[in-house]
Amino acid sequence: MPSFPSLTWQHAERWARERPAEEAIVFGEVRISWAQLWQEIARTAAALHAAGVRPGDRVAMIAMARPEFIVSYLAAHRVGAVWVGFSPKYPLGEIARMFESCRPVIVFSLARYGDIDLAPLASALRTRFDCVRRLVAIEAPMEGAQTWDAFAATGDGAPLPPASDDAEAPALMIYTSGSTGQPKAVVHRHSNILANVEREIAHWRMDADTRVLLHFPINHAAASVAIGMAAVAAGSCMVMMDRFDAEATLRAVEAERISILGQAPAMFMLQLDSPLFNAGTLRSVRHFIWSGAPAPVELVCRISEICAETGAGILTGYGATETCGWITYTDPDADFETLSRSVGRIAAPFELVLLDAGGAPVPRGGTGEICVRGAFLMAGYLDNEAETRRAIDAGGFYHSGDLGREDDAGNLIITGRTNEMYKSGGEIVYPREIESVLEAEPDVLMAVVVNVPDAVFQQVGWAFVMPAEGCSPDPAALIASCRRSL
Repeated sequence: MPSFPSLTWQHAERWARERPAEEAIVFGEVRISWAQLWQEIARTAAALHAAGVRPGDRVAMIAMARPEFIVSYLAAHRVGAVWVGFSPKYPLGEIARMFESCRPVIVFSLARYGDIDLAPLASALRTRFDCVRRLVAIEAPMEGAQTWDAFAATGDGAPLPPASDDAEAPALMIYTSGSTGQPKAVVHRHSNILANVEREIAHWRMDADTRVLLHFPINHAAASVAIGMAAVAAGSCMVMMDRFDAEATLRAVEAERISILGQAPAMFMLQLDSPLFNAGTLRSVRHFIWSGAPAPVELVCRISEICAETGAGILTGYGATETCGWITYTDPDADFETLSRSVGRIAAPFELVLLDAGGAPVPRGGTGEICVRGAFLMAGYLDNEAETRRAIDAGGFYHSGDLGREDDAGNLIITGRTNEMYKSGGEIVYPREIESVLEAEPDVLMAVVVNVPDAVFQQVGWAFVMPAEGCSPDPAALIASCRRSL
């Protein structure tokens, strides 16, 4: 096997062979070694094959970051299937639209997430979609579902199919709305996942001694590639949390000796007021990392103060779902000004150009659309050649829709979007989606959503509502409607 295996699941198999007793995953009181992790991946892969899952089939999971996420992800890859994650916070209508395109054959789902009872949602999905052959319940039983343990047990002693060596086979789908506001499935192959991960491991300096915190939703590239798959490929230990809580996260960092703390700026901002956000609690952290949105100057200052005491470094970068994660990185010794205003330089051998509205490169210092090319790039959007052609030009460059300029050192500075979408706490928000929900209310004639600066989330939306004649909409009711539908 090559030093850097070409298929995702081979990395877990490698560490099970080379470092079987060392920790691979920590989740609460559960501690899983590499040998145990590979055993669970192999038996789950055998169970998937016994259930009729074949290359190209889709395996879905409705959950958050927990051991079953990585197990199902790599087990699906071992049998040639494509894994796709969904947030348990999705309303039925939204997840149903995604199921219509990806047509999963197996669905793993939590029975409950916090105060959300997922049994009705899972049952409705299975009833509506005849493609779903089996529903598997995680953590607690659900009516009409097989438990995770019972399903995995069907793989005990069952044969695995011969392993494919096709690194260009699809392995992962991540839904993104792009610039249209409609969900599109971004398809990633083993090859482009690992092309990105290999660069990231080098820039983040990940190795067998690294301990990373994984508390992002599994339907994001942050979990399925940038942290989760990178940790597997580097042989790093993943400490998982199935929700973000500012103080609980900081306690976990201290207790589990986290060495890489990667978060969206909003997460860090929500931690700043905690008495635990100090050099003592965070003394194990070697690198503070953020992405998804620019970091406020206050945040960079506070983290810099901690780094001055502990010797830790700071890294930030830029990427997209379509690029399978980060493609630019700041230098390990980047100064305050660079960290607070830029996202670093393109990682070699990847390529970046800034193009004007006519498709011509802009001169250094000029603003243009960020276009990138490299082995990291998605295969395309599922069953949507028109959108794929719009996103990737004939020269192989992906047109991000983000605007930027380069400083004299070649660092990329993000200046905005080519359309009206905005990012709130690192999450992309599409004003028209919110407007449609508001305008569906009988008391509302029209609605317009704009973004405004915010100290924690960088940007938030303000909705301006025109009442229907003779009506007086209740703001609390409108907010409740948005919570149900978005």
